[in-house]
Amino acid sequence: MKFLDKYFKQPDALTIAKKELVNAHKSFLESKTHTEYYTALAEFESVRIKRLEQYIKDLEKKNDSK
Repeated sequence: MKFLDKYFKQPDALTIAKKELVNAHKSFLESKTHTEYYTALAEFESVRIKRLEQYIKDLEKKNDSK
């Protein structure tokens, strides 16, 4: 029955803490990935806005000169 002990025995505090640390590292890396993604997305949208504002400004100037 000792072979079943490893499946049903309660883990000790050190084992639980190590597993929690691994999970915290995974969560941290996932958060960093999200941060990098959304920072890049925000930069993309910022450039897009500037481009569209300039495009509209140029079109309005062209229409005013007619």
